[in-house]
Amino acid sequence: MNVSRIVSRHVQSDVSPDAEIISAKKRNRKLKKRSSGLYLVRSGGIYLFQIRLPKRIGGGAGSRPIRVSLGALPHQEARELADALAALARTVFKEIEKRMAGYEGPDLSHIVSGLADEDIPADDWPFEFATLILKGGLFDLREPARAPTPEEAKGFEMMRGLVRIGREASALSNKKVELLLKTGVQSGLLDNAMLPLLGLLTGRRLGLLVHLQGIDFREKFEGVWVAQTGGIVYGDGIWRRVPYKTNASVSFFVLHNFLVEIGFPQWAKEQGGEFIFKELNRLADPSKSASSYMARLFERAGIKEVRQEVYHSLRSGFISASGDKGIETRDRKLQAGHELGADEHELYGFKTLTETKARQIAYMQLPDIDLSPYLGLDFDKLARAERTRGRKIKGA
Repeated sequence: MNVSRIVSRHVQSDVSPDAEIISAKKRNRKLKKRSSGLYLVRSGGIYLFQIRLPKRIGGGAGSRPIRVSLGALPHQEARELADALAALARTVFKEIEKRMAGYEGPDLSHIVSGLADEDIPADDWPFEFATLILKGGLFDLREPARAPTPEEAKGFEMMRGLVRIGREASALSNKKVELLLKTGVQSGLLDNAMLPLLGLLTGRRLGLLVHLQGIDFREKFEGVWVAQTGGIVYGDGIWRRVPYKTNASVSFFVLHNFLVEIGFPQWAKEQGGEFIFKELNRLADPSKSASSYMARLFERAGIKEVRQEVYHSLRSGFISASGDKGIETRDRKLQAGHELGADEHELYGFKTLTETKARQIAYMQLPDIDLSPYLGLDFDKLARAERTRGRKIKGA
């Protein structure tokens, strides 16, 4: 391909040192020609995204570049697409490296199997794999009205699987969970103390937990407390409260009996129409702020050496642990707020947990961690505490 001279301004972007930057032509310093930007070149009237496989997976200087045509479009739009595709490429390269190192996890194997029907030399699959996913990624970014080509559709499905793998959270060890919970209680703040414990014992999303109000808590069955979720919805990327509907009571999740023993749901119910986490809900975006505060709490607890060890790890831990304790898949999905339907049999029966199932979750064996810091907590005192910049943990 005869790539034309570089014509538009140079724009910096965050790139990986492993990726090879491809320039359309060497600069003519006398004419002071400017680059189209990293990973982006022009050929005639169209822009192309270009990148080489890193050396560690068979690429490097001099190797054949991956090229994806972006078409004729404004430079700024081409720049944004190139940045997004570069980020996707870094994820693809990491997964290819894992595969080449012998990783045979079911998720990645399923994705790579998408190339099984193609006539591709064994040593060329990384190039074709990356190219296909990048084309699928471009289709997804543009969201055109037309239907995808077979190649785009296959690449898109493979890309979705790859992104899902990248978002998986690593499980936390019991020792780290203990340290996190202890650090949260010592902070003297209600959200730091209770949000990690609620995630661990209920499996519910952080954004939903942040928006709980006193009216959501009740003893649904004798000795079994629940939190209703009909007044909390997610849409347009944000969580928010809405007026309860007439059938709101059918949507709930179970509160483990340990929470009842320390008096949390009883105290929460007394708050009536007030938010449980008042300080967070005074902020412009409570969910986003809560996520930031939880990330800081993990750092304070010294849990930061593994990127995937995040608040979602607590939720994943509940889902995994409840399976080990004999909670059926359908019941785990209902408790954690997952959609049913992966198995047609899950669609039959009640769409909420029965008393028997709810009781099983409420009295499920606790993980082997020290929860003594929660005994005797003064929830009113924790709720009155205000977060200040540079707040130090008591006793630290």
